[in-house]
Amino acid sequence: MVANREKILCGGRCLALSILIQGHVVIADFYVLHVAAYHVVLRVQWLATFDPIEIDYRNLTMSFTDRGTKRMFQGIGRVGLEALSNKDLFNLQQTGLFL
Repeated sequence: MVANREKILCGGRCLALSILIQGHVVIADFYVLHVAAYHVVLRVQWLATFDPIEIDYRNLTMSFTDRGTKRMFQGIGRVGLEALSNKDLFNLQQTGLFL
């Protein structure tokens, strides 16, 4: 079940997968999901291992301590809104749109 409580099929699971996010090695179990919007989704259970986490919504940062080292993820800001192309719209599956 994903964040919006929708149930989607899982194509498999990768145990103890290591990925590099902004210079920080993340080792976690990942489920293979067929979602178009994201390459990786970090589960709440993984994030909970770093309690407490400090989130700054204005500057789009998330700070936490991992194995005694302070880490920070920097979000990507949006420059402005753009209309989706026909190709972009075609690739959206099971997504609600506000037009």
